[in-house]
Parts: sequence; C-alpha cells; structure tokens
Amino acid sequence: MGAGIIGKRLAAALSAPAGEQDTYAPRLAGIALRGPNIFATARPELPVFAADARAAERLREVGTEPKGDLDQLLASADIVVDCGPSRTGAGRSEVYAAHGVRAVFCGGERDARLGPLIHSALNPQVAARPGGLRVLSCNTTALARVLAGIGPDDVRTLDATILRCSTDTDKATKGITNGAVLARDPSHHAADLRAVAPGPTVRTAAATVPMTAGHFLHVRLTLRAGLGAAEGLDRLRRAERVDVLAGEEPVHTAQLKERSEAPWHDRYDVQIVPIGQPGKDRLEFWLSLDNQAITIPETLDAIQLAAPGGTARQARLTSDRMLRTRSTAHHSLHPTSDGGPR
Repeated sequence: MGAGIIGKRLAAALSAPAGEQDTYAPRLAGIALRGPNIFATARPELPVFAADARAAERLREVGTEPKGDLDQLLASADIVVDCGPSRTGAGRSEVYAAHGVRAVFCGGERDARLGPLIHSALNPQVAARPGGLRVLSCNTTALARVLAGIGPDDVRTLDATILRCSTDTDKATKGITNGAVLARDPSHHAADLRAVAPGPTVRTAAATVPMTAGHFLHVRLTLRAGLGAAEGLDRLRRAERVDVLAGEEPVHTAQLKERSEAPWHDRYDVQIVPIGQPGKDRLEFWLSLDNQAITIPETLDAIQLAAPGGTARQARLTSDRMLRTRSTAHHSLHPTSDGGPR
C-alpha cells in the first residue's frame, strides 16, 4: 500500500528478478496507489491498483490504467505491507482484516492494536501470533541491530542521543530549520527497543537538526561484567547489517551515502564510528544511518515471518540476497587510500 519513500524501495526489491537461491522469496502482487506516482510512472511494468474510485480517475488522467481496485488486489495477496505515514495505519487496518489478509505496518506505527513490534534478530517469535506486525522505526532499527550484534543479555545499559534530519516525512512541512529542535521528553525509541529486547536498561532522547538526509546517534553502552569493551566492538564488526568504520579521519555522512552503489545510493547497513579507545566495560560510538533505507531489510524479514514456515535466520539471508547488500552497498562504503570507493 503506497509507493513513497518506503513503498517504492520495497516494490523494487519485491519485483526484482529472483536468483536461483531465492525461489521462495516474497514477490510483488501489486501496488495500491491513491493517485499518480513518479516511481510507478517510471516503472509501467509494475501492477498498479487504485486505492479507491477517485484514485482510479486520477491515475487515468496521467495515462496509467489501473489493473483493478484495492479489493481485487487484497483478494490476490497473502500479505499487505502498509507503507503509509506513521500513525495512519489504523485507518486502513479494518480493510485488511475484512479480507483476511495479514498486514505488516511500516513507519514506526505507535498503535499497539495493529500488532506487536518485531525485529527478526531479537523477537521473531511474535510473528507466530495472529494479526498484524509493526516494523520498528529507523532509529530503533539501528539500535536493535547493535543489541542483536553484541547480544541483548550482554548489554546492561544503553543510552542514546538521537539527532534526526529535519526532512523526515513527518517534519517536512517545517522546511529546513535554522537551528536544532530539542525535545523535552524522552523519545519513543527506548520503549520500542524494550518491547523487542526487554533486558537492558535503555534511555533515549532526540533532537531535530538542519540536515536533509540521514540520522545519527551518540550511543553509550555499559556491558555486563566479564565482557570487555574490545570484545563487544569485535562482535559489532561481525554483526549482520552493521559496518564498523576503521580509520583516524573524521567521517562525513553525506559521503557515505554518495559512495553507496545501491539504488538511490541507499545504505542498508548502519555505520558505526568508534569514539576513542574502548573502556573496561563501556563502549561509545557514533551511529550513522540512512533513514530512507535502513528499515527495508527488516521489513522484508517481517514479510517472510508473517507467512507460515521458514526461520528468522533464513528470512534475513533471503532479504540480504534480495537487496544485494553484501555485493553493493556494504563493501562500497569503505574508502580507499585516495578517498574513493573500492
């Protein structure tokens, strides 16, 4: 449902030619649109359906003939992925339920009635419950990968200061701010992270800063007794969808995106920039993420877990193959000695 920031990326992944190992990868049944869409216009081979009668009229006005309506699309689908803006999914959930189609909600939906929050490496078992699933927000996804990489039982405390770009979809009407917007209350990320990994003590605060793409976080971890910080950092180096950047020079986040060879220069992995030397049981680092792309792998995981059969590990492997993360975006982010991509 939808082909905006998240929807177009999922549609591209789900409609890509399947490799020999991806016979059972989820495939695109269709895209439901409320009106003309640049991505859908550029990809006329994709099956487009009208969300309602008015949407059908608007699509025909620009030369796009819908293949049917939302009811017809839901009748042919096993799972619907709701890619609408955050806090809007509840208004569509009853339609999905009426068709008996399970829904995966993107955008960090807050309404718990839509289903539990899920992360394939931390709480995949919640997919066995009936009803919908909610994918974590972009910043919470990044923090979840950190916990999964080290092991949630091996992290005592996690403190994160989240600096969000001012052009997120729920902030875009403000334009570029001339300064930072400082929230007085703790951010939702701590509660969301505790929902998928209840062990560690988590505290988060957030601010909005005048950047046009990407978020970054200042993260401080205290590890369990007996686990050294150096070992914790080594675990992150080996973790899935995490890229610990080596070197002594400052890291420019805009250059990280520029170097990516994935479509739209997406960064599916989260980049970690260690700060100083690891302490005895404390880790401190910057965490840089692509707010438009980071949740795509976990959303593909959730789609697979929403269907019967399969394992979380297999879902993650399939998702990464679908996105080709290891052959494009992941390895292209490390600069060579001359500063160019390798």
